Amino acid sequence: MVAPPLFYGAYSRPRSGGGRHFPGSVGLPGRVLEQVVHCLVEDWLRQGFRKVIVLNGHFENAWTLLEGVEQAIERYTATSKVLLVNWWDQVGPADIEEIFGDTFPGWETEHASVTETSMLESFAPELVRTGRKASGGAQRLVSYDIFPPPDDILWPNGIGFSAVGANAATGKALTSLLIDRLTTIIDREFGPDREFGPDDRQG
Repeated sequence: MVAPPLFYGAYSRPRSGGGRHFPGSVGLPGRVLEQVVHCLVEDWLRQGFRKVIVLNGHFENAWTLLEGVEQAIERYTATSKVLLVNWWDQVGPADIEEIFGDTFPGWETEHASVTETSMLESFAPELVRTGRKASGGAQRLVSYDIFPPPDDILWPNGIGFSAVGANAATGKALTSLLIDRLTTIIDREFGPDREFGPDDRQG
């Protein structure tokens, strides 16, 4: 069974999602998202679901989802297992080199950039305005957070690095790879004959 997706996530930060200054860019505080995920996953477990996967597609969600899932599973560790999968964690260095060569800037800048734009172009090309592909980034890169964020560390157009090189072929390569990796994870962790025992609960 596939539950409806949760479209709202943790709001973007200046160094990873561009910040909150874009019109129409809304999100949830981490504590709220944590409780939403906690309640949803716990309710599925309460109803008898024993195998649950939370698939995350938003960089800023990662740690918040981890805490929500940990809280949800506490009462059900003897009977159930929950997986939290961040899709980008399934793309290794060798995959990146094969798909992008040496031009990949890192996941923290992949907001509306080459990966997300390419994947959307591969399965919903009518939603990509190809004439508006552009470079992005901030005037000044910092390795720390500033409150309130000054304009020069924000991404003016919401693009973390560049969407110029995005294309359907790259998107198809990424989505095909991810389908294979996710299928492998599901088969390994939730195979039809897989029972939960002490080894599962420990790791």
